[in-house]
Amino acid sequence: MTSPSNHSKPSSSRLQIIIRSSTWASYEVILTLMPVLIWIFIIAFSTPTPQISLEFPAFSFFCVSIWAACLRETPRAFNGGSPVQDKFERECSMTISILGFVTSLICLVFSAQKSTGLIQNLWGPFTLTVGIAGGLGIIYLFTLISIKIQRTEYGHYQTPDKKQNNKTTK
Repeated sequence: MTSPSNHSKPSSSRLQIIIRSSTWASYEVILTLMPVLIWIFIIAFSTPTPQISLEFPAFSFFCVSIWAACLRETPRAFNGGSPVQDKFERECSMTISILGFVTSLICLVFSAQKSTGLIQNLWGPFTLTVGIAGGLGIIYLFTLISIKIQRTEYGHYQTPDKKQNNKTTK
């Protein structure tokens, strides 16, 4: 009989890995958005009749914050697998993150101009754009963090060569 090594991680089921990485990713997404959530909370409860809509600058700032976090997480998430595939995934992810960031930044500029009175009305699909940018950003950041956690904590997506090297070094 062989005794298990102290260095080896216990075998986790696929469901446990998904639940753990999802919990960790949810925590990181909420932590990333905490300043904006506090800002929205304070504005909402500081006036007797809050009139908050997606035209409010906090929501555009919320989107900018999410997409900036996606830019931060992209290099961390796509690391440790096949170098060619990781490079391709990083480049695609950075392109998506930059597009989301720029779209959110444009929305923030227009929202700030409306709140200062420089422009009277925003274009028709502005609130839809902010809503979609925020929703997609949250989903994308959640996915990036989950991939990063599954790669770093559980060794998923490693090439056979790297798995073999990890076994010999333990």
